[in-house]
Amino acid sequence: MPEFHAHARALVTAIKRDGVAYAYPDPPQAGMFHVHLPAPKAAVERAAEELIDEKGVQLFLRVRSSPDPRRCSFEVSVGENAMDFPPEEVVSLLHELLDRAR
Repeated sequence: MPEFHAHARALVTAIKRDGVAYAYPDPPQAGMFHVHLPAPKAAVERAAEELIDEKGVQLFLRVRSSPDPRRCSFEVSVGENAMDFPPEEVVSLLHELLDRAR
């Protein structure tokens, strides 16, 4: 569990430093946090399906809507699978997700 928590903190730090999205809580208290995206839920869901189909990469299980229809979020739970993704790669995948969502 300490490794998962450390990786969650590294992911949040990379997301925050890049500015591609907003990660909360910052810093994470455990191996879990939320990523808030500047894009509508339906567009992010469509873009996520494209990433799965083309790259076999699934960033999240479910997108949450926001009171602001131009934004959405998803939960990240860091476990064994997430350890294979370095923070810089996650940031790059978030950029690709948002580019596809636009």
